[in-house]
Amino acid sequence: MRQRRHQIFWFAVITFILCGVVQVSAGRLDLSTVLCIDEIIDLEPERSWIPVGCEVVDCCPGCPGPPIDWRINVRGDLLEAVVLKFENLAPEQASQLGIKGTGRWEGTNLQVGKGETLISGFNVGGSSALPVAVPRLVVNKEGVRRLQQTAAGEADAGKSPADQDKDRGQMEVLVEQMIGDYVVNEFRFIYRITRCPRPVLPSDKIDLDNNTTNDSAVILLDGRTGSTTCADDTIFRGSDIIDVGSVLTNGACNSEVAVFSDDNAMQFLTPVNSWTDPTTDVLRVNMTPILHAPVTFWLVRAGELARATGDLANANLLYNSNNVGIAFDGTFQDISGTAGAANTIGTGCANIGAIAGSAFFTPNRLNVYYVDSAFTGVNCTGNRNIIFVGTTANNQTLAHEFGHSFSLSPANSGGHTNGLPGFDGTNIMQGGGAGRTHFSEGQAFRMNVNVTSTINVNGVRTGPVRNPACAPLTTSNICPALALNATPK
Repeated sequence: MRQRRHQIFWFAVITFILCGVVQVSAGRLDLSTVLCIDEIIDLEPERSWIPVGCEVVDCCPGCPGPPIDWRINVRGDLLEAVVLKFENLAPEQASQLGIKGTGRWEGTNLQVGKGETLISGFNVGGSSALPVAVPRLVVNKEGVRRLQQTAAGEADAGKSPADQDKDRGQMEVLVEQMIGDYVVNEFRFIYRITRCPRPVLPSDKIDLDNNTTNDSAVILLDGRTGSTTCADDTIFRGSDIIDVGSVLTNGACNSEVAVFSDDNAMQFLTPVNSWTDPTTDVLRVNMTPILHAPVTFWLVRAGELARATGDLANANLLYNSNNVGIAFDGTFQDISGTAGAANTIGTGCANIGAIAGSAFFTPNRLNVYYVDSAFTGVNCTGNRNIIFVGTTANNQTLAHEFGHSFSLSPANSGGHTNGLPGFDGTNIMQGGGAGRTHFSEGQAFRMNVNVTSTINVNGVRTGPVRNPACAPLTTSNICPALALNATPK
């Protein structure tokens, strides 16, 4: 009996020593992973189950002992929350746990938002199965999208791989299990975010030279990409050298390239005969200065100089920001006090014959008449170089009427986009309304290459044209869809 008591004594001493270790030495699991930006989705970390309990002798998962609390920290700009899916935890047990912080239960799933949350009262004693949590990280998808766009822009701008692959922050979840004030177990999941190198694949390329301001240009490409496959208006974006995949010899396919860029004229290469079957071709496109269309403003109504000047500035802004490649140079003639001017010009297109034969018209350029009549604006079909602006116009009216002059007319209700698929009220060719800010690439293409556009009729542009012109509602292998667009702008 005495020997038995002696054994019990030393067992108690050893137990005391080991339990003291529990208070100062926690079991821990650190998982650190490098994550590519393009791979960020809602994540379930590998080897990620988290048992309730501690991991040293006499303080093991599921062993009897004091209640265990969890201190959870969720950090990282791209991390919205972590969802802990508990197994072997009944809903009534979950409801008895205390929560301080951002945690909330959905059945036996605990969603914990950013910051610190304390879950108190896990009772791991008894014979019931051990509660285990499986984490899933919930990311901010809009933040991921913005980060992907930033990284893609850096790649397109030609930044070095070292710059592109720099750390973009990290996401971290830390679960500390505690008995009282002492941490007895720790699980940490860290995702360091980087822009992983894109695989380098053989590709033909388009090289943009003299791309003013290094704009992210829009490229429309037609060409043969397979034995019987013809690419039609495939969209690429880039500022310098752009990979376009494998473009083969033309065969029976239409082969051409159109490039739209801020502060540069649209470039239209047709036909392109330099593609070969090996993916080693480089098509060089020399970007040229933006086209300047001359405009004479005839101010029939007194006091219109400030409005006409502002309308011109806004038209230049809209055409350039939408990569149309056309700017407007204005001269202003105040004829509000000139005898006979108002009678000769009138207030609409009925007088275009008299106007064209008068001193109030300059041939081979746009002529805009600000008149004293209650309407918005009109471009005369009998002479596309004549535009009227009335007293109810807004500061988008002039840009809209320039669009009509550049051939965006009359196949559908005067060339307006109202009700057409792919367009909304922000399109500049919407009839009426305010807040019109946008041209599609399909519209910019027509304004530049249609033989009927005054940019070609007046000799401002001398490049290849479509003759017959691409009508607004015509789509073919040589006429892109009117609503064809490249985003983001």
